[in-house]
Amino acid sequence: MKKIVVIAPKFFGIHDSIVNAFEAKGYQTYFYDERMNSTKLNKIILRKFPGLVQKKIKRYYDQILEEIKVIEPDGLFVIKCENIPVDFIKSVKTELPETTRIHYMFDPVDNCKNILNKMEHFDYKLTFDKKDSIRYGWEFRPLFFPESLSKIVKDKNYLNLACFVGTLHTDRSMVIENITNELAEKSSGSILIYYYIPLKSMFFLGKYVKKIYRNLKFKDVTTKPMSQNETNYQLVNSKHIIDVHHVKQTGLTLRTIESIGARSKLITTNPSIKDYDFYNENNILIVNRDNPIIPLEWLQLEYQDISSEIYDYYSISGFVNTFINLL
Repeated sequence: MKKIVVIAPKFFGIHDSIVNAFEAKGYQTYFYDERMNSTKLNKIILRKFPGLVQKKIKRYYDQILEEIKVIEPDGLFVIKCENIPVDFIKSVKTELPETTRIHYMFDPVDNCKNILNKMEHFDYKLTFDKKDSIRYGWEFRPLFFPESLSKIVKDKNYLNLACFVGTLHTDRSMVIENITNELAEKSSGSILIYYYIPLKSMFFLGKYVKKIYRNLKFKDVTTKPMSQNETNYQLVNSKHIIDVHHVKQTGLTLRTIESIGARSKLITTNPSIKDYDFYNENNILIVNRDNPIIPLEWLQLEYQDISSEIYDYYSISGFVNTFINLL
């Protein structure tokens, strides 16, 4: 049996989907959290003040190195090596020369620190962002939807006219308010908005210092992420999914790809979606962040199925196949 080591951030179940998919393909899979500790506070320390924990990070990756030297994997699959010491990658390259080293980015490079100096030590570099793909010469590979999403039976008596489930950041709440106001003018359907923010302090900083959450109250947000099962249920049972991308991002969000798996229509602020093979004006409406216009005629349209080949490519199985083909 072939063996693969996956090192990735624990992020809303993405890591579980990837590990399960590799195992379903017959790979003995070993997972390590890219962060030595995934508590909310530690994530912020690693992001903002990594120098405070460098010695602990080194010890953590020294231990991982010793373990994977025993495993002798066929492949090392790393997602977003922001916190991984460059010496760890060098050591894998030196001490496990038969192990294929693959790196994947699901964030824009401009939003990450300490990435580029490590790339030369990987055999293959891939990214979800077309702009970064062109800029750095990396292979382009969009994100995926989880298998669990495609197993939910869709009821055409929709629970929601539209839903947004996601992390609160930058101008996202103001844009979503613009979109929901426009929806409310065109339809009386239910709209679900679920804002997640890791820490209360981050909300108050955004509201009173940065002034970006000025129309929100703390009761409008939660520090507990919606479970993956509940998220899947809401996505499938919403006629429209709302997507507001980060202003510095051109790559498609996970939620955008999940709209494919959910077979739900999409309202998005990301104009780059026009360049993708699944783009269909019937299913996808691109709106302006400041002045979204949503035609009533478009809201009344039903979702049109896409080809099975395209659907399979964006599934977790298709995603993992991309990397298996490199081993």
